[in-house]
Amino acid sequence: MDTIGVLDKNKCCGCASCANSCPSGAISMQTNEEGFLYPIIDDEKCTNCGLCTRNCPALNPQYLNNSNPKCFALMAPDSLRSKSSSGAIFPIIAYHFIKKGAYVSGAIWDKNGIVKHIVSNNKDDIEKMRGSKYTQSEIRDVFSKIKELLKNNNEVLFTGTPCQIAGLKAYLGKNYDNLYTADLVCHGTPSPMVFKKYLEEQMQEDEEFVSTNFRNKINGWNPGLNTITTTVKSKKGTRDISYSSKEDDFWNAFLKNFCLRTSCNDCQFNKLPRQADITMGDFWGIGAYNKKMNDQKGTSLLLINNTKGEKLINEVKNSFKLFAKVPIKYAIKGNPVLTVPCKAHENKEIFYNDLKNIGLKKALNNALKTRYDGVILNFWFSATNYGAVFTAYCIQQFIKENFNKDFKLLNWKPDSWKKIFSNSFSEKFSKTHLSLTEEFCNADDMHKLNAYTDTFIVGSDQVFRYKYVQNWQDAYLLKFADYSKKKIALSASFGLSHFEGNQIETFEFNKALQRFDAISVREIDGVDICKTTFNIEAKHIIDPVFLVNKEKIEKLIEKDIKKYKGAIVTYVLDSSKEIEQKINSLAQKLNKNIISILDKNITMEEWLSALYSCDYIITDSFHGACCAILFKKKFICLKNKRRGTSRFETLEKTFNIKDNFIFNVNDIDNLDILNKEIDWQYADKVIDNYRQFAIEWLKEELNKEKNPNKIEAELNYLNNNKGLKFSSQKANKKKNEKFIEKIFSVKNQSNKNKTHKVIQIFGIKIKIKKQKR
Repeated sequence: MDTIGVLDKNKCCGCASCANSCPSGAISMQTNEEGFLYPIIDDEKCTNCGLCTRNCPALNPQYLNNSNPKCFALMAPDSLRSKSSSGAIFPIIAYHFIKKGAYVSGAIWDKNGIVKHIVSNNKDDIEKMRGSKYTQSEIRDVFSKIKELLKNNNEVLFTGTPCQIAGLKAYLGKNYDNLYTADLVCHGTPSPMVFKKYLEEQMQEDEEFVSTNFRNKINGWNPGLNTITTTVKSKKGTRDISYSSKEDDFWNAFLKNFCLRTSCNDCQFNKLPRQADITMGDFWGIGAYNKKMNDQKGTSLLLINNTKGEKLINEVKNSFKLFAKVPIKYAIKGNPVLTVPCKAHENKEIFYNDLKNIGLKKALNNALKTRYDGVILNFWFSATNYGAVFTAYCIQQFIKENFNKDFKLLNWKPDSWKKIFSNSFSEKFSKTHLSLTEEFCNADDMHKLNAYTDTFIVGSDQVFRYKYVQNWQDAYLLKFADYSKKKIALSASFGLSHFEGNQIETFEFNKALQRFDAISVREIDGVDICKTTFNIEAKHIIDPVFLVNKEKIEKLIEKDIKKYKGAIVTYVLDSSKEIEQKINSLAQKLNKNIISILDKNITMEEWLSALYSCDYIITDSFHGACCAILFKKKFICLKNKRRGTSRFETLEKTFNIKDNFIFNVNDIDNLDILNKEIDWQYADKVIDNYRQFAIEWLKEELNKEKNPNKIEAELNYLNNNKGLKFSSQKANKKKNEKFIEKIFSVKNQSNKNKTHKVIQIFGIKIKIKKQKR
């Protein structure tokens, strides 16, 4: 005996079409180690007729319905909704079939807590079919029974998951006018074995299972306030066992995708176009379209997928108190699984390994134990740039002191940087002052982080500068993050007054930025870049070194290092002989010692101490200038054109300190500039205002529910990029062009000795020039 060899086990949805089709009874559905039913062939009985493969929906998927179905929001009368999971579509349709002598097939609980499909024309059985049952149901011989009823001219309504609808149609092999089908908006099918473990931990030995209501509406119709109630009975009577959705172990194992069937991770059927005549589900988020359509008693989503479905609904539509057409985009916003399947939890294997030995509760806790309040991505691992490490420390502390959350810095070091990083000042500093994730070496591994947190923050520093992150966009643009995760840019920087990517690179960058829920940028020019280049509204928030309580920074400083007191401290990243000569000239005029803190392999603490203790600071570094302002030092900052002047111009405008920022090297020893009085009281006021704004802005964004419009942008991004490998490196420009050609219309045009391609993107013409060979 063996599983069907022609079908990848990971694609088998367990619909039992093959078992129902086998004329010799050679196929049986048997439970695997995760508790799911899979077909097993008895080789001695098998006649190699091939019916099992011909009737397998996974091997022969069909998509015959409307890819843009009509969408409606429905409410049945309150008396029906009170006992239903959402708006009570099913009982109205099912009772309609029973009244005219037809049959209904749906899922019921048995006395052992197993969900099974039955076919019935009995009203009592319809009551048992009502309500959501979140484990995969056993089909057994139901398909065969339905076929007999259809042949005898009985009307039948079959309800089930999309894969079960596909399985029934594949088994029947032809259309029946007297068959009506309704599929569910399906998150995925959970394991019956996991549910059994759940019951064992809830029930006492003398108790029998009656039912589980996964969608008890005692707190209203709200996924966040859901209550799961299991009813059991014994000689003492019946009792209810209730948990909130946040506390219920099975519910969390289900929604966090620990116990879904493997085929659900890349479901072929739970998408548009749908498999059934109609689709039923909860209309989550309907309030975003019309608040009156959510009275907290349950609103159903209905998709009419073909003419048969429309005929069916027309027969019952007058039974609903609300029957309103709604644009389908609102259905997709509230139910993303309509277009994108749920991915298995990264720790699924750990969960199942523990499940048999230590039970559901402990297995779930073990699988969830690696949890972060959030993850921050920036350049903290720099081996040479003290400013990058300083701002990384400050953003982490800012979140901790204002929100009491431990956001981890992503412990990611590109392989090519590891030798440089080893034993560097940032590595030493990280061991005592930074809170890090586990180590990651590439963006592919970062997908694991989706299991650890729901929130990602990118910033601060030049994390949006194309030149710096073009090879690591998967990380800094959060391409690895799932669509459901919160994505925020906090004081991110483009570095320049413009985006330096070409048209195609700008297009790719834009698609990724649209996935962010909120963006704030470090430079004033960054706000304009977001608006004019990417059509994104961004806020201006200054560098995190100004946002942290200054006392926190002062605790890092080694104040007993006397050599820096009274000295001229230089922190010049791109020095030259001319610059050195001017600094020496300045030292002679002031009769001061010069100490360069770039030439020494000093600790992070000593770097701060030097800038804190000295009398004068000469720098071409953005964070060098920030520290001069933060510590109220007399300073001159040479605007570093190569690294981007937009950053310095923002400091000029923000703090009204213009003269201290120079372009001309000859001004380094200009004592009038160096000794000019700065209004530090005004600077402190600016810092306080920005700090309060940053706190309020980030608080709002962290607490805000995921924007449905962003979910739609996420899904569009995933769908448009499915199966396409988009390269960000200039060396792969041809691949980029092919990517664009697959999405947009491209025409070749010639002009004398040159040819170029004209691409239409949202009505904008983009030329890609190419020399003739």
